[in-house]
Amino acid sequence: RQNGDLITQTDRTFGELGYDLITVSGIGLNEAIVEFYLSPGLIIGEDSYLNLIFNNSSLFDFNNSGFSVLLNGTVIGDARLSNQDQTTATKIQKIKIPQSLVVPGINQLRIQAELTPMSSCSSLDSKLWLTVLPESLLHLPLVDAPVGDIELVDLSVYPYPFLNVSTLSDTAFVLSKSPASWAVAAQIASGIGRQAAGAILDIEAAYDGEIPQEVRDHNDLIIVGLPSDMKIIAELGNALPGSFEADSNSAIIKNQQIIYRFSPDLNLGYLELLTAPWDVSRTILAVVGSSEDGVRLAGNALTDSTLRSGLRGNFALVNGGSVIAADTRTGQGLGSISSESTGQTVVATENSPVTTPVAAATRLTWIPLVVIALIVLIIIVLVVAVRSARRDNSNPG
Repeated sequence: RQNGDLITQTDRTFGELGYDLITVSGIGLNEAIVEFYLSPGLIIGEDSYLNLIFNNSSLFDFNNSGFSVLLNGTVIGDARLSNQDQTTATKIQKIKIPQSLVVPGINQLRIQAELTPMSSCSSLDSKLWLTVLPESLLHLPLVDAPVGDIELVDLSVYPYPFLNVSTLSDTAFVLSKSPASWAVAAQIASGIGRQAAGAILDIEAAYDGEIPQEVRDHNDLIIVGLPSDMKIIAELGNALPGSFEADSNSAIIKNQQIIYRFSPDLNLGYLELLTAPWDVSRTILAVVGSSEDGVRLAGNALTDSTLRSGLRGNFALVNGGSVIAADTRTGQGLGSISSESTGQTVVATENSPVTTPVAAATRLTWIPLVVIALIVLIIIVLVVAVRSARRDNSNPG
């Protein structure tokens, strides 16, 4: 089941977002989480709300039991479970959603329930429950965001922009001819397809080196495969956040005066998001790796909700079960990559207008010379002092 979905229409039930019956149970504070995604460039209208449909067991201490609903960490509504007659039957709680709390990308609803039994008998633990029904409804009328509020495209909002059209007709896969890349592409396409609102999907696919011009001109592209096998990766060159040398699958990140190189001996996945050089209105996502296993790791980061929550910026390094993200446009996260990854960090000695380490070394070469000069001067002073003392002793008059 794919939990969390892209909001592309005004009304979406929890069931349509991928959530079945949600049950919070047990004595004390417990919670359930519902996630949804909002495309950058959109904001919600002021009349947005949540209709939470729920029921619960009849074994609570109703004076001390209730629940709260938080949106992105801020409480937006709560209710006390007042008595058996009112709340053990299915009930609808309408909660207003403030426009300022919904952000582009991942939004998180937390349903936190404080469940207190009528007595301290621990055997009641499993009999205390609050159930949220899949018919619960998010009413989010969407409007265009003010131009100044639109941010850079970011991995944190994936699967945007590949879900802009409900039928996926403006998304195309570019594949190497390796069957391993086909499996990864199928996994990614399945994840996007489950979240698409269209009844019929019209997604394109083409082999690398055989991309029809129409596909290139009118689609956002998801590239899957080993970089050394793909002509389009070579064509993109330095436009990629992490580029690749000829016949190499090891990514290189160039930022200011530091070049980050990752070991070719490791199975590393790379996710790279960029604007198409031939059309600024089109987006490219490269799902690549240092090996075929690395490509699979990169694909998993897009389909595993735990890994996907760590995506941000325009470059992500996937190493086993961990994701290290960075933004080469701003420099954010690059220090994290160098310290946490098992790759190598190399100081740039070329492709940089100023090579700081070399310049620093040049500035510091005077220090040994000064030290030597001081030592020589001290020796000269001592010699002169000793000779003067001897002349004074030999001529007491």
